[in-house]
Amino acid sequence: MSNFNAIASVTAALRARILEVVQADVPGAGVTTLRPGDAGVGGLPVTGVNIFLYRAVPNPAYRGQELPVRRADGAVAQRPRVALDLDYLLCFYGEANLASQRLLASTLRSLHARPVLTPAMIQAAEAGGTPSGLDQQQDPVRLALLDLTLEDLSKLWSVFFQTRYVLSAACRAGAVLVEAALTPLQAPLVREVALRGVPLRRPLLRRVVPLADADAAITAGTRVAIEGERLRGEAVQVLVGGAQLPPEEIRDDRLVVTLPANLRAGAQGLRIRHDVLMGVPPTPRPGEGSNLAAFTLHPAVRRTGGAFDVVVIGATAAGGVVSAGITVGVSPAVMPGQTATLELTDTASAAVWSTDAPPRTAALTTLAFDVAGLTPGAYNLRIRVDGAESALERDTTPGSPTEGEWLPRVVLP
Repeated sequence: MSNFNAIASVTAALRARILEVVQADVPGAGVTTLRPGDAGVGGLPVTGVNIFLYRAVPNPAYRGQELPVRRADGAVAQRPRVALDLDYLLCFYGEANLASQRLLASTLRSLHARPVLTPAMIQAAEAGGTPSGLDQQQDPVRLALLDLTLEDLSKLWSVFFQTRYVLSAACRAGAVLVEAALTPLQAPLVREVALRGVPLRRPLLRRVVPLADADAAITAGTRVAIEGERLRGEAVQVLVGGAQLPPEEIRDDRLVVTLPANLRAGAQGLRIRHDVLMGVPPTPRPGEGSNLAAFTLHPAVRRTGGAFDVVVIGATAAGGVVSAGITVGVSPAVMPGQTATLELTDTASAAVWSTDAPPRTAALTTLAFDVAGLTPGAYNLRIRVDGAESALERDTTPGSPTEGEWLPRVVLP
């Protein structure tokens, strides 16, 4: 590909191309590359053509073809290149014998008949100068006449201050591919070629439910059944919460997996992926993935020795109401940024009272809440994390002081 000299090489080749034609058709004609109205070194020709590059725009065809030029670590993967279209204003001068009009016809006829700048033309234009590499460009630079309306011409000429309009036309040269002088990182050599054809069987997920009881709440560490269609594959992976889990049981309509203990509470998304075994020994490569199945992971109040980790601290009564601190052990840990709420339900009136835990800077498995303004009595206790609530359990232990009641519960004296 070409370097930064490419644009100047296109202008020089276009000048040489037009000069060859107009000198044969209009003897004594010259070709310059000045700004219209600018005398320059040699001045604008009395009889001749002036070529002025007034705009460079990205080429739309090449603009979407370039792959990422840098790797994730910033190393150059391939040389960056910009593809440009160059717009030229062609001005025609000559009063005698309608020379300007003859030059216009001669130039446009030639550009239309041979609308390509060949490698030989570019090499000839660069002879004795610095090569640009444009002659090695696979797709040659092509020329096309531009259809400028009277309004377009008026706007274009208005930028040349106090310059008298002359007979003019416009053409476009492109695409010109200009590369940056960077050395890309060499790709590793291919040591082995592995090719397999596999049928496309995109798995479909319908729902995620607890394996033991489909109506139970899903908590961290729960064994769940993933129901759907076309779930069986040669290397199936379950993706949830950033973890990649192998299924414990695989059927075409169901997978069984144990959820990680560190999965955060709240709304979760689960998907499966059919990896493809490639190479020797066979190595899994990422394959077809399923849709996303949503489920709610509920928090749980932690137990120690069979008892819930719920402690009332510093309870004081005044005016018939109680103020206290309550600490609750929760599983899984509540992460920074998650909202944790304590809900107390009066076992007598079913009235609900709630309060949020203070913000956290680290993951916590024990949350502290302040309660105030409650009447003494027994309350059922729930923890709600990002909208997902912990479950209540009925005490079915014979002879227990709370037999038949919902747990956990807390008593405010």
